[in-house]
Amino acid sequence: MLDVVSHRSSKIAARGPFTAEVLKSVGIDNVEITGCPSLLVASDNNIDKPQSSPQCIAIAGSRGAPNEKLLSAKQITHTLSRKLSQMMLDRPLDFIAQAEIPDINILLSGGRYDDIRSDWIEFLEKYYEADIDRIASAVTEKMKVFFNVPEWLDYLKGMDFVVSTRLHGTIAALIAGTPTLLIVHDSRTREMAEIMGIPSVPADEVDPDTIDFNALYDKVDTNKLTVGLPEYRARYVRFFEENGLRHNL
Repeated sequence: MLDVVSHRSSKIAARGPFTAEVLKSVGIDNVEITGCPSLLVASDNNIDKPQSSPQCIAIAGSRGAPNEKLLSAKQITHTLSRKLSQMMLDRPLDFIAQAEIPDINILLSGGRYDDIRSDWIEFLEKYYEADIDRIASAVTEKMKVFFNVPEWLDYLKGMDFVVSTRLHGTIAALIAGTPTLLIVHDSRTREMAEIMGIPSVPADEVDPDTIDFNALYDKVDTNKLTVGLPEYRARYVRFFEENGLRHNL
């Protein structure tokens, strides 16, 4: 497939240097390192980061579908995502759901769980380490889920700080102009953060047992993003034009 795409294209867009090296290892050299196109709609304005501690904080993990392996997984991304979810139960934090299907079903049902699969309820109680009544109450009060981008961005504009292990959850906050921090936990999030200047922190520098949101907020530096946006767009202009594609950048 890569041979066909390479043959038919002047350039292939790669998200970062690591991906470009993978392509090169299989003989694909006509590559433009572009990052992800989702930031193309971001403003060139500096993101306002007040010096005071953030009050309205939104978090997002990377749990995905119910899976028994998640209950015993030791990878830092799963450990952090689980801890962030549990913090929603008793902290003044919103949780932005994207793929947490059982939780989203409870939320959309107004907190009811009588129609939720029993194995989902069992999973949730183990994952959150709480009973389903407490989980349903927290989900109804604090969990958010969005089905269109404008509503998602409007919500993010009202937050002081967003902490996420999800790449596009972080990018959405940046587009909304909200201080945000991506917890980098794999090669994908690492190279995206580096090539696009996304404020980030390595996952192994975040202790799941003592997550300090004020300390994480202090790590948010949007200068690299702001300075790098013109070159980021220029890379996409080159990529589009070399492939004969019209654009409005």
